[in-house]
Amino acid sequence: MKLLHVRTQSVSLRIRLHYERTQSVSPGIRLHYVTPRYPECVTAHTTALCKDHECVTAHEAALCKDQEYVTAHEAALCKDLECVTAHEAALCKDPECVTAHEAVLCKDPQCVTAHEAALCKDPECVTAHKASLYKYPECVTAHKTALCKDPECVTVHETTLCKDQEYVTAHEAVLCKDPECVTAHKAALCKDLECVTAHKASLYKYPECVTAHKTALCKDPECFTAHEAALCKDPEYVTAHEAALCKDLECVTAHEAALCNDPKDPECVTAHEAALCKYLECVTAHEAALCNDLECVTAHEAALCKDPECVTAQHGAALC
Repeated sequence: MKLLHVRTQSVSLRIRLHYERTQSVSPGIRLHYVTPRYPECVTAHTTALCKDHECVTAHEAALCKDQEYVTAHEAALCKDLECVTAHEAALCKDPECVTAHEAVLCKDPQCVTAHEAALCKDPECVTAHKASLYKYPECVTAHKTALCKDPECVTVHETTLCKDQEYVTAHEAVLCKDPECVTAHKAALCKDLECVTAHKASLYKYPECVTAHKTALCKDPECFTAHEAALCKDPEYVTAHEAALCKDLECVTAHEAALCNDPKDPECVTAHEAALCKYLECVTAHEAALCNDLECVTAHEAALCKDPECVTAQHGAALC
């Protein structure tokens, strides 16, 4: 489950990096397209935003703003010298937070044991787990980014937005706006009573979409079988898989959010994993590679290749 979540986030991040480089994706965090200023950054791994040449060893999109942070791991936003050991995007704002793990937003010394992006605003929340937004002491047992706005929500699980007592059993980020939605699973945005069985954050606008799976954006009744956030804009796209943005009939087999921008380019149908194909030769580009030059066809893993010499860059979306 965690691996799938990480993978989904990775694909989403890559798409946002291209289309929403200046859009905010979470409170206090903005994505910025940064071109490396030093040649030493060429070894930076996984779209790391290196702003200082000492950051060359920074791992996985770490935002390094000071020499002492060179060991910061996995996109850690280190704002204090003591944060050098902070792990996985931890937002450390207090020296006691040095042991905080996985994007923990520590605003109080007692939060040092909070795990996985927990937003602790009350001392009682120290045991809160996984990015929970706690506003009441009773919410201390809430799990996984649960937005608890009512004491009765203490048992809600995984980013559930509880606005009414009847929603206490809602699971996994379900945005329940109607009492019948209490059984909706995984962030489903239920706008119609028939959607109660909709699964995984699906945006349903038609009753026929009730079986659509995994955040599918169904805008046409025929799209109800579209799988995994597929943006279905035409009946022919019903088989599009995994958030594929199909803009042409030939794209129906495009896999994993492939962005086919040329309706006259049938060769894009095999593009894999959100590849941005702008040239016929890009059809083999893998994993959201942004190919801007014909020689970039072998670039791997969302590498931003802007020069022909980058063709061998393969590891982790290096910014050449």
